[in-house]
Amino acid sequence: MKKLATFIYTLAIAASAVAQTLNVAVDNILYQFPASQTGAMPYTDGTTLTIMGKEFRVADIDNMYIDDTAVTDNSVDVVFSQSDVAITVAGNIAKYVSFTNSGAHLSIIQSADVDDAVGEIAYSLSGSSSDGELYMEGAYKCEVDLNGLTLTNTAPVYSGAAINIMNGKRVKISVKKSTVNTLTDAAG
Repeated sequence: MKKLATFIYTLAIAASAVAQTLNVAVDNILYQFPASQTGAMPYTDGTTLTIMGKEFRVADIDNMYIDDTAVTDNSVDVVFSQSDVAITVAGNIAKYVSFTNSGAHLSIIQSADVDDAVGEIAYSLSGSSSDGELYMEGAYKCEVDLNGLTLTNTAPVYSGAAINIMNGKRVKISVKKSTVNTLTDAAG
């Protein structure tokens, strides 16, 4: 445990010294925290690390590293592959979104705490799966960018639609220029 505390302390010092990005990988999700925004990162009970309000069980963290990746605040990138999904989340909104997936079937729940102070979250969807779906719910407006997405829902886990967004406010859908996007809902 002392090694982990030393490692976290070293990461914090290195991140603040070079103003880069702290990356925290948990399963198929990569959380990216700009060093200039992280501040204190409490490590409590020997089991929980909190970064910018997002709590991580230390046992769930697969990898932590620092690089010079630029992070766009309020962004979530979702890349579908045939039987899985990879998610990259900007650190400033990490505590406001939760993800559940079964293969390439993804559910995103946006916290009711998202408001004008937090700002609109932009979700970029790309990749391809012949057996996947996106289900999302939230109470605040959002933007969904289709950026070269081919998604077919053959065996629904969350809903029958390839994309099903249940949102309490406006949802802005954008198709990125020069991309082809194909959505196919499940039968019925």
